[in-house]
Amino acid sequence: MGMHTHINSIAAYISEREKLSARKAAVLLWFQAHPGSHTDRSVLASMYPPPDGELGMVQPRISDLIREGWLVETESVIGDHGRAVRLVQARSQAEILEPEPKYVSNQMALL
Repeated sequence: MGMHTHINSIAAYISEREKLSARKAAVLLWFQAHPGSHTDRSVLASMYPPPDGELGMVQPRISDLIREGWLVETESVIGDHGRAVRLVQARSQAEILEPEPKYVSNQMALL
């Protein structure tokens, strides 16, 4: 925020940032309560039934949770609109606690 930003704008920014964090947590809890793979749209429809929701409410949070290792993309399917969409599911607790695999180069594997 700039030096001349109005105090109401700062307050609105802070309140929105807190909502986004809460929304990300809600998306993660939703996945943990609904085993299996789901599209972003199916998550949206379940969490925010029409006409209340829009894809931007869940899609960026799902992407963040994938990047952070809480969710994983399982495959792509052709959606209702004819384009490929991702299927996502929660990682198991064992997968989350499992250390990252260490990759060995081909040269090391030959030793």
